[in-house]
Amino acid sequence: MSIPDSMRLPLISWIAQADYPTIQRLLLTQRFNIAVLDGSTIVDGPSFIAQAGRDLPLDPPVLTPHWDAFPDSLYGGIIAAEIDKFALVWLAADVLLDHDPETFVNALQSFTDVAHDLCSPSEQVVVKVILLGVGTSFKEVSL
Repeated sequence: MSIPDSMRLPLISWIAQADYPTIQRLLLTQRFNIAVLDGSTIVDGPSFIAQAGRDLPLDPPVLTPHWDAFPDSLYGGIIAAEIDKFALVWLAADVLLDHDPETFVNALQSFTDVAHDLCSPSEQVVVKVILLGVGTSFKEVSL
């Protein structure tokens, strides 16, 4: 069964937090392995790395906000899990965006780099990064 175009998500999506149940159902229907990053207490680099260490598949673990090591660790964790469809759902992404925009940009760039690397012909992992939050940057889904 093919998925209608209206239900396809781009590589990176900025979605209203209230639509999380809809997004979760969509990802499960499409058989994605889902990692949920709880952003409710992420306010800076150290809290981001600490929460990512708890919520995301990192291999090897990253203990400090080192923006060269983090993407390699996330990439390694996803590859080690041997999955072909991976969705990273960042709940309350707006918290870090509001508190520390520079760290938010670093984290988003890391996720984007990993997603592009995993989507390469050599890896062929389908990846989606979904940022959920409150505010004008996060749009309601229209599926």
